[in-house]
Parts: sequence; C-alpha cells; structure tokens
Amino acid sequence: MDMAASDTIILHRIITNMLGDRYIVCPMESFIDSLLATKKFSINQYYWQYKGSHRTSSFWNTFQRVWCGQWMGSCHSFEMFGIFGIPFLQSELFDHSDRYFIKKKSLNCNL
Repeated sequence: MDMAASDTIILHRIITNMLGDRYIVCPMESFIDSLLATKKFSINQYYWQYKGSHRTSSFWNTFQRVWCGQWMGSCHSFEMFGIFGIPFLQSELFDHSDRYFIKKKSLNCNL
C-alpha cells in the first residue's frame, strides 16, 4: 500500500514527536519538577519554533534542504542564531524578516 506524501509527513511528525517526548521533553520536565520542589530556583522555559524565511534567506534554505525537511519543526539549536544575534552579524545570510523576528522575540523573552 502506497502512502500519500501528506500521510508520510504526518507519520514522520508523529514518530518525531513521540521520540522527542520520550527522550527530551519528559526527562526535562521531570528535572524541572525536581528543581522546583526545592523552592530554591526560578525556572524559565521557551519553545522555539521559528525556522526562518526559506524564500529569501540562504542560511535557512540550506538547512531545510540538508538537515531539516519541510515536515520537521525547527531544528535543535536553531534558537542559538537568534540568541547570539547572528542574523545581525552576518546579514548577507539572513533577510529582514529574520532580523525582525529575532528582535521582536528577544524583547519579549524572560530568560
């Protein structure tokens, strides 16, 4: 039985979410709960979803073709480019929408 392309994408997302929850999300949540139980820590958490502008940004376009397919969310460590301001430092690789998004999100971040 051949699966349609959309069915394959859905299956990929389900498996990725399941494995991500098992090996990343659940252990992280357990660790956070143990830290909060001590009442000695304040913890902030973020969920990065931005994948960049693939139409105009050569950096994000390359990553999507090589590492992160369209069916995937944002790849591991993509947030580091925003946190460290790389779209502003290497403007030839990023476009104005990348810089706008990074600037907007960094002003609303409570880290």
